[in-house]
Amino acid sequence: MFERKKSLELTPAGNLLYKEWFNMIRNIELSIDKAYLLYEKQQNSLVIGEPDSMRSDNDYAPAIHQFQKKYTNVNFRFEEVLLADLINKLDEGELDAIFTISYEIPTLNEMGINWEDVALSPYITVTVHENNPLFYKDHITFTDLKDEGFIVLSPALYPNYINLLYSLCKQNGFEPRIIMHAPNTRSMITTLLRTGVGVIMANRFIYDAGSPKLKHFNIENTESGLIIAWRDNPNKPIINTFVQEILTFNKQKNFK
Repeated sequence: MFERKKSLELTPAGNLLYKEWFNMIRNIELSIDKAYLLYEKQQNSLVIGEPDSMRSDNDYAPAIHQFQKKYTNVNFRFEEVLLADLINKLDEGELDAIFTISYEIPTLNEMGINWEDVALSPYITVTVHENNPLFYKDHITFTDLKDEGFIVLSPALYPNYINLLYSLCKQNGFEPRIIMHAPNTRSMITTLLRTGVGVIMANRFIYDAGSPKLKHFNIENTESGLIIAWRDNPNKPIINTFVQEILTFNKQKNFK
């Protein structure tokens, strides 16, 4: 490898190894640098999930904008996800935090996932079409719905929604008559809008199509809400920072 002269010199074979190992070591060092930069970027990035059926994000968008002004080094990605898939994607680590509807609280509690209220809705709402005589009333109660057909979310995908509906109907002395199952909220609203048949239980956070042919009634003695859910991740403290900033901002602004 070395030739002994007045000073040590590399042999052709040694010179070849030196050049190839030097490049290999340099590539390893570059790879470590890239991995470190990627790690740093991941620690300062957030993937937030929200329902694809949300009417608007006004209940939390201002808080996010405020967070972005304060933490300028944090990168965001927002994903609109089927309401039924949000919790699973959070649990599997695909999402860092999610915004969802409060009727999902039983599932979150069962899975040991953290959650907090972001905004409250004083009432659950019921949506009717202009073809329905109820449309022309000033207000309705759940008892008025005993003879109506309900368009509902799929029991397989949204068991908490179905349980809430049956519970409210039972409290008012009847069992809901289900006429249609829909895979998501937009499909429920579209079905009602196109057919003019049935009623829908929802809340003010859910997509409503903005059509004058539909009317939304607040139901007294009910409540609903919008929540944020997340899992603690010691390797990514920015998640908890984000959640606390959202909660603090909304508490100060008293968004309801």
